[in-house]
Amino acid sequence: MRLPRRNTGFTLIEMLIVLGIIMTLAATALPAIMQSLRSAREVNCRSNLKQIGTGLFSYILNWDRNFISNRPPDLFAQRTPDPVLMSFDDLSPLWGVPSVRRERTTGGKFVYETIVTDSYVKDVRVFNCPSTRDRAGTLPKREDWWKELICKRSGGKLKFTWSSNQYKVSSETPTPPSQMSYEYCGEFAPSMQYTGINTTRAWLVHDEDANAENTNDILTLGKEEGLRLTNKSNHGKRGANMLFVEGHVEWVEALRWPKRVVNGIREWEGITTWKLASSYYTIP
Repeated sequence: MRLPRRNTGFTLIEMLIVLGIIMTLAATALPAIMQSLRSAREVNCRSNLKQIGTGLFSYILNWDRNFISNRPPDLFAQRTPDPVLMSFDDLSPLWGVPSVRRERTTGGKFVYETIVTDSYVKDVRVFNCPSTRDRAGTLPKREDWWKELICKRSGGKLKFTWSSNQYKVSSETPTPPSQMSYEYCGEFAPSMQYTGINTTRAWLVHDEDANAENTNDILTLGKEEGLRLTNKSNHGKRGANMLFVEGHVEWVEALRWPKRVVNGIREWEGITTWKLASSYYTIP
């Protein structure tokens, strides 16, 4: 008697069961994979800030312990504001471009001296957080790459206009568009010449949080709500990285972020005895 041939293929039900198991495993593993990718980007971002910090500390060795100064001029002064000043967050001198240095004259006043810096970082990509789409170094000429680093991604280039016996300041979209993912405390003309700096409070550079720090609410009224992280921040609402004066980089959770940013501002205000003039408020 001849036995009927058995079909060795999968039935539809068996295939559906296997597919369901695979989808369940994938759904279980996907969040862990995404978290691992996010963590890797955050670590890479901290490495970027560490390299920027190394560049800044190499810079001060050449400039009498002074960091890059982006302090804005008095708008009531009857002189043209320094054309090299482009934004408070300008870190382009680390790449090697025309910049300024504040020099004290024999009369005790400060003047701006035009200088040309060396390159203090090896790779222009350190200015790009891997959690963003920022990509510096896209211009055809390498010597033009500094133009992509003059302000933070959500910031603008300073524009001065003379009117009614004073300069008025506004901001305009830079050309080419900014590709920098970080913010710098350049308006305070930070320096290691100051004594008594609280290095756990005074930050130098931090992740772009897509917020305006120079507002009346923050600088005068002490309100911190406007500094909360958003979906436009480098790492979204999870947290952000911050480089402090003594060189360490710290991941700051979202709930603590506004306070840490304000603490740094207050520390520099106290150490430098200088505050941003209200005429510059709301300038990103």
